[in-house]
Amino acid sequence: MNILERILEAKRAEVAAAKEMLGEAAVAARARAQSPPRDFTGALRAKLAAGRPAVIGEIKRASPSRGVLREKTSMPRRSRKATPRPAPPVFPC
Repeated sequence: MNILERILEAKRAEVAAAKEMLGEAAVAARARAQSPPRDFTGALRAKLAAGRPAVIGEIKRASPSRGVLREKTSMPRRSRKATPRPAPPVFPC
């Protein structure tokens, strides 16, 4: 079993446990009460239409399919090396 299959298996178990604990109707009600998803593609297209760059960058330590890509790395340092000018990096929590 690869990492993606393990992630899916864990998420399925998590959802099943929530349905058991809360009941399927309560889980469905919570899902309907969530904010609608943001229009990611629309945001990129709007930037391009306004003549502004629409670039997505990612620095990964590991890949679900390839495993560890880089043992130790400083995300702020890597982001500074990857951008020709300062850009506000986004770091995972």
